[in-house]
Amino acid sequence: MNATTTSTQTLGEWLKERGIAQCWDNTQEAWKALFIETADLIAEEKGSVTAEEVVASIGYPEGSPNAIGAAMNKWAKARKAIPTYEKSLRASRHSAIISRWHTK
Repeated sequence: MNATTTSTQTLGEWLKERGIAQCWDNTQEAWKALFIETADLIAEEKGSVTAEEVVASIGYPEGSPNAIGAAMNKWAKARKAIPTYEKSLRASRHSAIISRWHTK
């Protein structure tokens, strides 16, 4: 890898993927499996899912909350999910924009 790209990937993209992988690898296996299973169930029931919905159902992981993003990234890529964007309904997020992932 050089300072700006790895094949067609920018350095920033490479660092992002590396960070996601590192976070994923350092997250408890049981929580990761429960996240994936719950995301599948919600998406099957509703046709879409947000990370907020999954976490509301299973709780936060031990350690870094970045594991939520890593898990959603893994889930969405594996299912070729398509994102749309909406405001968070959680008051603590102050209407932040979140992704809703569609599988159909």
